[in-house]
Amino acid sequence: MERQAAFNFMPKKSYLGDGVYVDVENGMLKLTTENGVEADNVIYLEPQVYESLIQYVSHLKQKYHDQKT
Repeated sequence: MERQAAFNFMPKKSYLGDGVYVDVENGMLKLTTENGVEADNVIYLEPQVYESLIQYVSHLKQKYHDQKT
């Protein structure tokens, strides 16, 4: 899967906002919430789950667009 290969070349931990960070670990996206000292919560997204999330967001965008027209 192309995105999985891309995960291996992404920069290390990046801040997304609202205390949420993203990193790559073992070919998966690693989402963490942090309190400034340590990670409070950790979620690993396998490539298939990431794709499902992208599809969900795309669906939401389409619904929002349809409501505006």
